[in-house]
Amino acid sequence: MILALYSLTAHFRPLVLLFCLLAIILDLYPICLPGSVKWTPSVICYLWSLRSLGYSDTSIVITLSCLAMFFSANNWNIKSVRWYRYFISLGMFQLALAGCCFVNDVYPGHSVILQRALLIVCFEACNFVLYMGVQWSLGQLRQAWHSLSTRTLIPMMVSVAVLTLVSQYETALSAMLPAAALLVCFIVMSRQYYSAVQSSIEANKKYQLIANNTDDLVLVIDPNGQITFASPSHARLFHVSLEDITGREVFDFIEEHGEDLRKAIAAKPSVTSLHELLFQFGDTSIPTETQVSPVFREDGELDGFIVVSRDISERLRQQKYLIQTEKLAVAGQLAAGIAHEIRNPLTSVMGFLQLLRQEFDAVSPEAFRVVWSELSRISEITGQLLLLAKPEPSLFVDFDLKLIIRDTITLLEGQAHKDNVFFVANLEETVYIHCNPNQLKQVFVNLFKNSIEAMEGNGGNIYVKMSLSGNEVRVEIQDEGPGIPQHLIQSLGQPFYTTKEKGTGLGLMVVHNIVKEHKGSIRFDSDGSKGTHVMLTFPIVETSSHSQAVHGERSSTL
Repeated sequence: MILALYSLTAHFRPLVLLFCLLAIILDLYPICLPGSVKWTPSVICYLWSLRSLGYSDTSIVITLSCLAMFFSANNWNIKSVRWYRYFISLGMFQLALAGCCFVNDVYPGHSVILQRALLIVCFEACNFVLYMGVQWSLGQLRQAWHSLSTRTLIPMMVSVAVLTLVSQYETALSAMLPAAALLVCFIVMSRQYYSAVQSSIEANKKYQLIANNTDDLVLVIDPNGQITFASPSHARLFHVSLEDITGREVFDFIEEHGEDLRKAIAAKPSVTSLHELLFQFGDTSIPTETQVSPVFREDGELDGFIVVSRDISERLRQQKYLIQTEKLAVAGQLAAGIAHEIRNPLTSVMGFLQLLRQEFDAVSPEAFRVVWSELSRISEITGQLLLLAKPEPSLFVDFDLKLIIRDTITLLEGQAHKDNVFFVANLEETVYIHCNPNQLKQVFVNLFKNSIEAMEGNGGNIYVKMSLSGNEVRVEIQDEGPGIPQHLIQSLGQPFYTTKEKGTGLGLMVVHNIVKEHKGSIRFDSDGSKGTHVMLTFPIVETSSHSQAVHGERSSTL
């Protein structure tokens, strides 16, 4: 490198300087080829310089050109240049140039095009063999073969064309301008092509990024409804292979409202439309909100449709919950009105009935019992309505759930035994939950009474089991009654809905409200033939030293 700089300055020759400048420019502005491959056409300068100036001056050109290329690759930071790589590359170019000198001397009389082609092939072949040797010594032979697969014949063809052109001029200096102009055209055109290709690649990457990571279901269909593309979200949500979807008609996967989609696709002119469709891929069905957007070609002809669907299962659940909440609010308002209209006159009637008991006993003692029983039932119903309309203030404490269940069982055991119903409880765990003990006691009273009444006349067992599951406690209640038909289970807990002949439809509604207030859940299961299974879950709190204080409050709270 130092020798080259010395030769260039000590024996200054303008033509050598021009070749050096042209080679450096070609190294700094490579030609972009298909496949994102960049090729530096400085090899044209090397071989041109070899034909015009000889081997020694061409060595100067190669030395300075490689130096500029390495400086540019390291952002012109001399300290970061790996000099051993520079000298290896320089040695490879010098040996390849020596091979070209040999070919030039052995085959001097061939046609211009053939001779230039032989020089290019010799230079590239020698350079490649040396490159493979270096990669083999570094144990990276596989990467070298991969780089070979990206090579094209375009660099050789361009090099032969330019070298053939400049050979038509008498002097190298006169050929410099047209050769430079031709190379500039190559560079500008290739960079425009490279920019367009990179823009397309970036757009495709962004499209793939969106399509691969969105939870929306994206389908591309042709004007006949045949699926040409399905986003990976289908595989994630439905657990099916995309190959099983592509190529089939979109109508094959729609359970409900498929005719709406057919009409939207067949509509003239085609416009964007919105539908609620039930998609089924495999064994999974998902309700969706689907937007169908037409795609047109440049000539205005319809090319197909983009079908974007979004899972609305959660939204439908929320809507159902809001409707249920509105029903509860209406039921509360209705309960307040009924309670106020009935409770006060009912109290007066029951008071006067007590005063007239002796007269009733003289006439018909059974009549008093029937009337008092019916009035008591009315009082019980108005009591539940008042609780629904204006529940008691919730005073929450950390309390042992096992004690609440045991006390409730003790309270109802007498009534249960009369109907030949027995409790089988598995309550070994001591679990504290943050609750209102009175309200939870009411929950279990309602559930146990339902089980007792279901087995009235036939008898049976009520199985109560409590277990831990992570940060929750599960309470399972299983009776041996006739069960509840499957289609009726979804309606349990709705205002005034009951499966009992004399039921009010308010007990389970109160149960649902209390469980929800305690951040728990309740689920009913039954096959409609043998027994009903109820599972409640509540979040637990850690046991602590306050348990004695809680036990001390038990007598005053329950």
